[in-house]
Amino acid sequence: SVQMTPFMQAILDCVAQPVWVVDHEGLIRFANPAALAALGYDDIRELEGKPSHETIHYKHPDGSDFPAEQCPLLRPRTTGETVHADLDWFFRRDGTTFPVSYWSAPIDTPSGRGAVLAFTDIEEQRRAERAERARDIAQARENEARAAQRRIVEAGYAARRQVTRDLHDGAQQKLVGLVINLRLAWEIVASDPNRARELLETATQQARAATKALRELASGIHPTVLSTRGLHAAVEALAEE
Repeated sequence: SVQMTPFMQAILDCVAQPVWVVDHEGLIRFANPAALAALGYDDIRELEGKPSHETIHYKHPDGSDFPAEQCPLLRPRTTGETVHADLDWFFRRDGTTFPVSYWSAPIDTPSGRGAVLAFTDIEEQRRAERAERARDIAQARENEARAAQRRIVEAGYAARRQVTRDLHDGAQQKLVGLVINLRLAWEIVASDPNRARELLETATQQARAATKALRELASGIHPTVLSTRGLHAAVEALAEE
């Protein structure tokens, strides 16, 4: 079995990080209180002498079997190397799994080379990371929605500016000419009725042209009430008019 001085055991018992030691056969010989708590055990006697891999590492996360000879946790016993994993899964006493990161390093024991393993339960860390990702996604969607709203508003401004230009350059010019010709016709109707009739005919043509221009312009305008309150409200507003 693994021999530790009372001083060393006292240190490991006080360490907040879960730590356990396996011998050259891969049997658990020591686990500090943090390791016992993380794995769901109450006393080292419930773990001592049990095969490490078959106790806490016997299946893959998908439920498939995990042969002991493939277990990287035990590799330091045979190769002398130190093994690290940012993400792996251990089994608690009740059979539930939890994500961990760990270091497994070789340790010399009276009976041969074993391994000392320190791990960290990263379940809370992963939950926090998922929550942060969810917040980032929600923020990105909100930003995208705001950007889309800004584009809609800007498009509305651009459309209104275009309508203003079309009114000024089209129907408004024709209506101004119409008013001028009507005014001239009114002023000469008594002295030059033939010229007045010509002006009235021109004004009539200008009125028709202005009406056509306004119809063409109106056909491209999307009613604001349709966008803001829907079809039902838009139809009601049209009916009231």
